[in-house]
Amino acid sequence: MEQVPLPGAWMDLDGTKPLAAKRLRESSEVLGALNKVKKALAAEGKPVHWVSTKRADVFFACIIVAYAALAGVDVEFKVRQFDMSSEVEIGFIVAQGVFMAIFVLELFLRIRAEGLRYVWFR
Repeated sequence: MEQVPLPGAWMDLDGTKPLAAKRLRESSEVLGALNKVKKALAAEGKPVHWVSTKRADVFFACIIVAYAALAGVDVEFKVRQFDMSSEVEIGFIVAQGVFMAIFVLELFLRIRAEGLRYVWFR
């Protein structure tokens, strides 16, 4: 007995299968192939750079969110013309410098791991 999809379910163009199931199956196949490539590289003795891992992506995403929060607070202080001591202003400048150094380090690590194609041929 063939299942009839619910109204509004994602469908293939011919209306036979839910499109979401097809997308999930195809993405699983692609992810599986990607994992095979990573394992093959590791077996060949080629190192997988830390910056190419999910852990690095999560780390740098958290850094970006933290920088966005800092920038938002800095803008609010300046727009509302809060009285800031020179120490607070210097603190904002130093924090922005630290974030800039982290972002430059990330760019350097990614170029070192993937070559210049990371910058030009994405």
